[in-house]
Amino acid sequence: MLYGKQGSDFLEPPPGRGNRRKGGTSRGDIPVDSYFLLGIGRGSELPLRGHVASDEGRYGRAPMGTDFVLINTDIERRLATIPMFNTLSIPYIMVKAMGFYDRAKVFDRNRIFRQGEWLNDVGAGLRFETPTGSFTVLYGRDITDGVNNLYGYVERRFW
Repeated sequence: MLYGKQGSDFLEPPPGRGNRRKGGTSRGDIPVDSYFLLGIGRGSELPLRGHVASDEGRYGRAPMGTDFVLINTDIERRLATIPMFNTLSIPYIMVKAMGFYDRAKVFDRNRIFRQGEWLNDVGAGLRFETPTGSFTVLYGRDITDGVNNLYGYVERRFW
């Protein structure tokens, strides 16, 4: 069975604020586990931050489809830079606040998952950055269905 997936970033945002647009399509018969998955969490590279990608390791809770359109709008502001004087080998911690609005639409040619309506998410978060990584806590709300989401994750930087 042959299948293909394509996706693209249409615009890379400037630091501090931005508007990212992504879209993707698939061709041929593709298995459900190869569908595009929108949401936040493991297994999803397409952040729709008011939706959790998986629920205790099970997928299907977040929007999935053979085609998608995703728009992420971010505003980020540095609140403080806290000097750590190399305590624990960390020279400083930068604290940033962020707000976001996400909008997406998924399409499923096989009509397995819900589709057809625009999904809208809003939220805010805090990011604690060091030169080698960051810890982020996000609160997102799916304003289409009224579901809340609190999510935290760690990112490592390898220079």
